[in-house]
Amino acid sequence: MAFTNHCLRDGDRSLYDNDTRRSWRDRIAGLSNLDEAVALLTEIRTKHVGTERETYDLEYDSLWIEAEAERRVASLKSEKFHGKDLLDRCVCGAAAADVYRDLRHRIDAAGECQFTLEGLAAEFRRKFKPPVMPVNAWLELDSYLSKRLLETRAKVADISAIDVAEWRAKRGFRVLVEGHGNAMTGETT
Repeated sequence: MAFTNHCLRDGDRSLYDNDTRRSWRDRIAGLSNLDEAVALLTEIRTKHVGTERETYDLEYDSLWIEAEAERRVASLKSEKFHGKDLLDRCVCGAAAADVYRDLRHRIDAAGECQFTLEGLAAEFRRKFKPPVMPVNAWLELDSYLSKRLLETRAKVADISAIDVAEWRAKRGFRVLVEGHGNAMTGETT
């Protein structure tokens, strides 16, 4: 069974196959060094992916580009690491258990500070999301961090009473386009 995207005209593949994707695909395919591939993947995640991204220039293509970079990193990682090392080592060569222990300590040290935990979550996902860190260790730590973050967020008693400008300042957000995103004003309709 074939699915049809009704938003595109017959034969129009511009959303899926465009100059931006071709350019990034060629750049990523040309990577032959694991360290360079990881650096590019981290740059993509920092600049173009997630809520704390630096730019929305690649808004429609950023996740596709990230997936391509992840695939290249995984391929280069499997060439460098073999057997047990694939499950026990991060791409930098550090033991996943050591990275796990360090991050777990930082999460515990954050205590009940929601903003510190949110910052750790963003950093953790940007720097260590697989294939950078082995999936087994990453999933366990991500689950622990997410649970801590949800428990801390649940302590906010009345979210509608929060001043949005103050909240954004505490979280370090900057408004790229006024009126986009959370438009809470404290008023109800």
